Amino acid sequence: KNMKRFSLLILSILFAGVGFANRLFLAPDSIYYFPYADGTASVSGTAARADYDSLIIATRIMIPDSCLNSNAADPAHMSEYLVTIIGEGAFEVKTYKYVKLPDSLRRIDAQAFLSCTKMATCDLPETVTEIGDLAFFSCNKLTTLNLANIEKLGKQSFARCSAFQNIVLGDKLDTIQQNTFVACSQLQNVSIGSGLKSINKSAFSRCNSLKSIICSALVPPMVDEKAFQYVDLSGVSLQVPCEATDAYSAAPVWKNFAKVEAYKAYSFEVYPYGNNGSINIVSSPNDCNEYAVELEAIPNLDYEFVRWSDNTTNPHYVFTQDRDTILYAYFDLMKKDTVFDTLSLCENNFPYYWSDGEQEFNTAGTHVYNRLGGNKVYSLTIYDLHVDEIDDKEATICQGEFVSWLGKDYSESGTYHDTLVNQYGCDSILTMYLNVIPNYEVTTIAQFYNGHQFISDTYGEVTIERSGDCNNTVTLTAITHNNGYFFSHWRIGEDAIAGNPLILDLDKEQSVRAIFYDNSQTILETLVQSDEFMTIYDVRGQIVYQGIGSEINDLPLGVYILKLGDKIMKVIK
Repeated sequence: KNMKRFSLLILSILFAGVGFANRLFLAPDSIYYFPYADGTASVSGTAARADYDSLIIATRIMIPDSCLNSNAADPAHMSEYLVTIIGEGAFEVKTYKYVKLPDSLRRIDAQAFLSCTKMATCDLPETVTEIGDLAFFSCNKLTTLNLANIEKLGKQSFARCSAFQNIVLGDKLDTIQQNTFVACSQLQNVSIGSGLKSINKSAFSRCNSLKSIICSALVPPMVDEKAFQYVDLSGVSLQVPCEATDAYSAAPVWKNFAKVEAYKAYSFEVYPYGNNGSINIVSSPNDCNEYAVELEAIPNLDYEFVRWSDNTTNPHYVFTQDRDTILYAYFDLMKKDTVFDTLSLCENNFPYYWSDGEQEFNTAGTHVYNRLGGNKVYSLTIYDLHVDEIDDKEATICQGEFVSWLGKDYSESGTYHDTLVNQYGCDSILTMYLNVIPNYEVTTIAQFYNGHQFISDTYGEVTIERSGDCNNTVTLTAITHNNGYFFSHWRIGEDAIAGNPLILDLDKEQSVRAIFYDNSQTILETLVQSDEFMTIYDVRGQIVYQGIGSEINDLPLGVYILKLGDKIMKVIK
């Protein structure tokens, strides 16, 4: 081989020492090799065996196709060896999770991967034909291996591989040895090649999840009576060649399976492409290798058959199946004559019902109707006749005013229409949107509080001045005619508003009170000892304190409004 292929390999040296005599040590991968005179070599171990207690042990290993051996000081005399064997017990270290085997490999010897319980992936090349005793014993995370080309399997070679679910054994394997797959607890499906002659004791013992076996051997292999020990065969299906069903049904052990049935040599599937037709399977391959097929492609209404996916154009298709078959039937719309028509409509003539097409349209354009089962397609083009656009009118007036539009006077809010007819006979609808703003009223009252209750005496008044759009902006001024009272604040509903005068933009009817208080002075601190619940407001009507206790001492000096029980009074701090 071209030596450039191994440019990534660091020079292997002959390691002569205790326990490693006659072995090759490949530095990058820490693999030991044993060379043979015929130019091949076997993997005999890894450096991790000598460093098993080390904290740093590799979990992945990739074995190259060949190794180099230097028997002289001169590197020009290096010899190349093809790696063909994984030697007995080569992987005693159990830390490897992934193992990549070389394409040159031919054989895996006994106990090579014994109890590698962490190994989840092992790439087994197709060149491997022999696997020795206990080679993969108890590799319980390994899910699958390619065994199609194996000619020899050793005893217990895959015992306790509990993650296996499917096994495919090729035609060159003639014997399944004792305990080969014992206790593969998740194994469900097994496919056995045509060359198998015998299945030995406990080969599939304790494979309790087994569901089906396909065996291609024309002559039923000899089966030890304990080959399937502790497996309920009444729940396992067996598929065999058509001509061998009677032989298996009568053979020892095989006859104990749930049912013996013939398997199909070729798969067969047919589909209509899309939803434009269907396929009638007049006759299809049966289980006993009679592969006469008769199909009929049936198009849906208004469709026609075009071809099969193998380019056969006859919708009635008869052939003999000689391979796995997937067929599609293709359909296309049937060609029809088209009847064209046109129509002009004014805007206000929509929606329009088209009787030929049995459809209703809200817009202009070209519309096509394919009458199912008919031999014609109908096409209608609708032209929309427009008139000059006239802007809609919007108007806003105050209550009591009116607006003139198209010779009429309007004084109430609403949407008003008028209709014109143009030279094409199309109606044009004019629209006016009128908004009448009402004159909102405001009512006022001056309320006077003498320290105990509101009194009805009138010692002042509120003046109103209107302005703004529709006179809905009002200026309210509170005036007192009695020096014993002073203006405090305005109240609109629950809102207290300070400041005089008050300017309001009315958007609804309003009621406003002007609050006046007498000039008597009650000292707030004299009420601190009261055990009644009190609420204290500032002169704008905002709550500044609620509760019982001495916290009112924290209030700043000033004038306040006190609510104590049913009494409301002005107080000074």
